[in-house]
Amino acid sequence: MQVLPSFESVEFNTLMFWSESELTELQASHVRQRIGREKADKDFRRFVIPFIRDNEAIFRMNDSNRMSDEEIMRLSHVVATTISAYAFDLEKEEEDESSEDEEGEDGWVEDIPQPHIMGMVPFADLLNSDAEFNAHLAHLSDRLEMTSLRDIKAGEEILNYYGPNPNGDLLRRYGYTSPKHSRYDVVEFEWGNVKDICSIRLGELGFDDEVDFIVKSYGLFDDEEVFTLERDFEGPDDTGLFRAEAKFTRCPDPLANILQEAVHSTMSRPIEDERKVKEMILRLFRDLLAVRIAEYPTTKAEDEQLLPQSSGRLRMAIQVRLGEKALLYEAFKWTLEKLKKYEPPVVPAQANGHRTTGQSSNSNRQKRQRLR
Repeated sequence: MQVLPSFESVEFNTLMFWSESELTELQASHVRQRIGREKADKDFRRFVIPFIRDNEAIFRMNDSNRMSDEEIMRLSHVVATTISAYAFDLEKEEEDESSEDEEGEDGWVEDIPQPHIMGMVPFADLLNSDAEFNAHLAHLSDRLEMTSLRDIKAGEEILNYYGPNPNGDLLRRYGYTSPKHSRYDVVEFEWGNVKDICSIRLGELGFDDEVDFIVKSYGLFDDEEVFTLERDFEGPDDTGLFRAEAKFTRCPDPLANILQEAVHSTMSRPIEDERKVKEMILRLFRDLLAVRIAEYPTTKAEDEQLLPQSSGRLRMAIQVRLGEKALLYEAFKWTLEKLKKYEPPVVPAQANGHRTTGQSSNSNRQKRQRLR
């Protein structure tokens, strides 16, 4: 029990405990919408407070030390956060012999058992976690076993692994961020933004106004639907280390499918040129990225300057939003590179291959300008 933090002296940094001004520093990150504070408060007021009031003797409360409802609420948040941050999923699925290789050797695996039964594991709770790690907690039939994955030098920290979590989720669930977890950062697009961009952008390009993509899209998704932008990555190897760089390589399939539907639905006739469809999808994706980037009040470069000068919760907030911006910029650059192959070919200055006077050169430059 001494592993657990002191409820009075420890500052809890999970987002549940952040003030509104502190949460504002997360800017346009969607992690703000997943905190769940309102639902937790509602549940505590509905279940926990009445239970404690009906059983004050069990909780050793009397007239001299009776807690207020707000004190019970705070303590409830602390207890729930502690359990969430320290508990492990314990029940293991049936053994799958096919998971072993031909030589019968097991590498580490991310062990997420079903159904979830949570328990406190004191030894494992002593360890911090990171995206690169050197120890793994295995769920065996009769015990839990913590195993080193490589040689650990004297004085080197023993690190566990919580999975490929974006920094936003690390902060929301555990109250910390890690530079190594930035490879797992994600950005989410709301369905409402996708509808708006498709309708406005396609209209500007002269597509058939009689077909309204917004109307046709009703019923496909609700306004709370999100599309997730992420990198392709390989997980850590059997020693807990990265061997390959995480890279952005494609527009997410669900989003690409919707953009394709948008292009087709705004045309009075089907587009037979598949190349044109792909170009339009890339242009819509580029515009979505630009809108999403603009939702953050500061730029990536500004955050890179702010980060070394910041500390505490502000530093963690900057790390979350900076990681998301880095992904957006990477995706935007990737999209611009893809669009280059759809640019019109460069027309030679002189088709006959002979040099001309300066006047003729100027005339050809004007033609090229018109072509562009």
